Amino acid sequence: MGYEKYSVLIIEDDRTYRKLMRRIIEERIGARCMEASNPIEAFHLFAEGLPDLIVMDLLLPEMNGVTAVERLRSLEVTKNIPIAVCSSVTERHLIMQLAKLGIKDFLLKPLQSALVVDKIKELLPKVVEDTPAAQEKPAQSDSKNVEEDIWV
Repeated sequence: MGYEKYSVLIIEDDRTYRKLMRRIIEERIGARCMEASNPIEAFHLFAEGLPDLIVMDLLLPEMNGVTAVERLRSLEVTKNIPIAVCSSVTERHLIMQLAKLGIKDFLLKPLQSALVVDKIKELLPKVVEDTPAAQEKPAQSDSKNVEEDIWV
């Protein structure tokens, strides 16, 4: 499939949606997946390595999606990771705020698997073109610092 080298982090508190998204990405695209039920859990996963793409909900426990995106954009090691929001939230002001923060796409729930496949395939090749992380992932020690930096 050509996407096996990519990793996608799914941040979603609804287990059903998280597992569905994982199945779509792994089976229909071939990319590797990591899962987190909230942003705090996701930040801990960065110690294991940084993803090439983040797909996340907005209505999350521990920290809402907008705050999580702001934190991700404020850190040197995560500021260029493409983020796609997957949510049922459709308030225009919120979508505009996310656009200003640089999210790459917005997937509306309920999910349509064909659309998910198309959007993620669209975003993953851009990782190679747009982000230095794709050519050279940060050293493992850099990834571990993300967890510490997130609380600053």
